[in-house]
Amino acid sequence: KFPSETTTTTIKEVVWELTRTQRYVPVAVVEPVELSGAIVERATCNNAQWVKEMQLGAGAEVELTRSNEVIPQILTVLQPSSELLPEVCPVCGEKLVWDGVDLKCNNSNCPNIKLSDLQQWCECVGETDGLQWTLMKQYLDKYGVSDIAELYKRAVEILYDLSTRKLSITEAKVAEFFNKLYIDPVPIEKALVGLNVPRLGEKSAKILSTEQALIDTIVRMACGSVYTAIYDDVKANCLNLVKEATTLSLLTNLDKFKTLRYVYDKFF
Repeated sequence: KFPSETTTTTIKEVVWELTRTQRYVPVAVVEPVELSGAIVERATCNNAQWVKEMQLGAGAEVELTRSNEVIPQILTVLQPSSELLPEVCPVCGEKLVWDGVDLKCNNSNCPNIKLSDLQQWCECVGETDGLQWTLMKQYLDKYGVSDIAELYKRAVEILYDLSTRKLSITEAKVAEFFNKLYIDPVPIEKALVGLNVPRLGEKSAKILSTEQALIDTIVRMACGSVYTAIYDDVKANCLNLVKEATTLSLLTNLDKFKTLRYVYDKFF
């Protein structure tokens, strides 16, 4: 097996992206170079701690390779940068904090949280072939939708608008998207994944989706109907179905389960 090809280039900037879990993830934008038959303009940065230790930033000269001839990665730093790590959340302006090797925004009211929840919900429950999030968001913005509560508050208005005029091919896809959100049946496991609860992925959601009574109880807990008296029972029932980390994440993010009220009559 031959060693992977390498080349050197200079970092133009490190772009930081806020994920749906409020972690600030770095990606290096580099001066374009040809590597293993492809033009490379971006390279993976593992995490904030790695960027700090490697002294990456604008002006850093680095050696690149393509891991398995696919993913561009930084092998070594030939000339470090003196650029500092970001200190505040780009969305809300709150000071970033360290969470393990990552920088994270801990502001529970950061607008990115509601936007991330909306994106996850729309991409799961409103999944429509050929319709990407950028186009979904374009129409959500058009209708003044900035979070999930607003999405369902404007249901009648949106459906009326789409049903009373001639639609282009793209708008027909958009209408299909909103029909999935408002009218069509919703698979329980899709709705659970759509809640954007960390660690609640497809596998755990499929297992939990078979427990109607448990989900019903969790929703009532989230809405404040019941809580203290059954908390331990719910925790125990969840632990019998999914991993401890998933159970703790589910109970920590209990408030997100209020969203299921909007589609409850479409899967029970």
